[in-house]
Amino acid sequence: MTRDPATEESEVRRVLDELWNEKLLPFTLSVGKLTKESDEYIIHFHDSRISTARVPLIEGLSFRDMVRAAVLCRVAKMSGPLSWPEKLGDAHIFNTDDEEIWNYVNGFASFRPFINRVKARMRGIFSFPINLHTINQFFDKSFGLIAARRFIEGLCVSSPTEPRNFEEKALALVGEEL
Repeated sequence: MTRDPATEESEVRRVLDELWNEKLLPFTLSVGKLTKESDEYIIHFHDSRISTARVPLIEGLSFRDMVRAAVLCRVAKMSGPLSWPEKLGDAHIFNTDDEEIWNYVNGFASFRPFINRVKARMRGIFSFPINLHTINQFFDKSFGLIAARRFIEGLCVSSPTEPRNFEEKALALVGEEL
């Protein structure tokens, strides 16, 4: 039975969406075109990380299942930073405030929201880098910005020379406790 190429391409798109929604792909893939050879289909992607996936025609399997297996197999063969332990979650972080760049990169892949929350551990867990919340949390205070600045200035370690390393600079900016 001959299938309509547009129908097959639509089925590939649905399978890719399913794999993304099931979190089985580290990034979204979009179909550039689908070509058919005698015993296989070749999916050509709009992606620099994976250019193609070969879908062998296997009797008794649905087209959907063949595509699903081929794409998962192709992704599993990737190496380097695009493979990741499941417990680590997604492998890439992309950050920009430039809307034009954001729109451009989203033409190649979809990104999930991410907020980088760094914490420091010392007598508890605190936000880092140091900000007003960190100061109030660390010293169990409820300073406003001006009061916090004056408080921290009182903790700073002054030195007659220019700081020579990160530790001396930190002591000069926030004092010994922080």
